[in-house]
Amino acid sequence: MKLSRALVLALAIAACRDSLGSKAAPALPLLLTVISNPGTSGATDLYSLSPDGVTLRPLTQTPLIWEVEPTWSPDHRQIAYRWLPESGSTLEAEIHIIGADGKGDRRLLGPGDLGPPAWSPDGKFIAFDQGDSASSRRRALMLIRPDGTDLHAVLDRGATDGSPAWSPNSSSLVFTSNCLANAPPCWVTTIWTVRLADTALRQLTFADPADSLGQEDSYYPQWSPDGGSVAMQHGSRTHVYVVPATGGPLTRVDTALTGFEQGWSPAWSPDGAELAFVGGLFSGPQLWLVNRDGSEARPIEVTIPGTLRIVRWAQ
Repeated sequence: MKLSRALVLALAIAACRDSLGSKAAPALPLLLTVISNPGTSGATDLYSLSPDGVTLRPLTQTPLIWEVEPTWSPDHRQIAYRWLPESGSTLEAEIHIIGADGKGDRRLLGPGDLGPPAWSPDGKFIAFDQGDSASSRRRALMLIRPDGTDLHAVLDRGATDGSPAWSPNSSSLVFTSNCLANAPPCWVTTIWTVRLADTALRQLTFADPADSLGQEDSYYPQWSPDGGSVAMQHGSRTHVYVVPATGGPLTRVDTALTGFEQGWSPAWSPDGAELAFVGGLFSGPQLWLVNRDGSEARPIEVTIPGTLRIVRWAQ
């Protein structure tokens, strides 16, 4: 497997009221994944960006290495991310932790078929998905402590389970899944939750039986800070939706996008009142803020040296 076209750097952003116009986001940092020089090969690095959007400071400078899918620690002092070699092979991934000042980078786990990390709100664990070398259709949800101890599976049911994100009380995970092991072959990725205490499952999105091509896939689930909703990107022409955490109808919130524009990678504000997402065309998307009900969408003008792909808000 290879992460195509992704030359990724992560930016830590603190937003301030004056820079966002009439309505401001809480002044806590965002992590943005940015494709630099799309279509070419090279290094990816982590950067920090000052609140005024002017000062860009490198946190890592590692030629030919890809740093992707960053996630904040709850105290905002550290960042966990997925490290990929020059080839971009996700089969040789590592999970690293680095200080928010760019110092103290260390390997937590790997190399191996490791998915993106997610730091629990209580700071006790980092969740990720891990592939099974014997079956390409089998991925388990795993936990590991930030000090590298207590590595264990949360859910290993023979399905392609991945991309975990935490509930605000650290008791459950929301994740993507592509079929159970004993189910007929399918290609649609749906959203589920699992409770850690007893592995109780709940399915939030469902495949249309006619959708054999996986055009209504759901990705990047993110649990709201109040625990009541899950945001995701969904559909053949990807848009940002919100669904109740107990299940129910999906509500699209990026309706400000028009034509062929797409919305993806939602991230909740710390107070849960807003969502940040990346929206537009692939060649020139930008960062947006919108109320959780889809009202008052507005773009954030930030000068970034590359193409936005993923946004993550510190909770």
